Amino acid sequence: MSAPARVRRFLNRFMFVPVLPRSIETPVLVFRVGHDAPEHWPYEAAVGLVAAVLVAALGILIHFNCRAEELEPEAMALAKQEDETRE
Repeated sequence: MSAPARVRRFLNRFMFVPVLPRSIETPVLVFRVGHDAPEHWPYEAAVGLVAAVLVAALGILIHFNCRAEELEPEAMALAKQEDETRE
């Protein structure tokens, strides 16, 4: 499998690690801070903004990854075979 295909698959999986917790953390923090300390809302808004930027970056990464899969389908087929043998 080509090195770029490996990097794309790694980045695609790795980006879920910071995206998922930030996406879940934002509404929880907004509700908790909204009741306890409304003066901290700008900080919570910053966390929400970071979560939105990460989701957008993940979407762009997935979009480019799909386009790259069309260019080299044999490398992605090999990657999928590797995933099946590891399970």
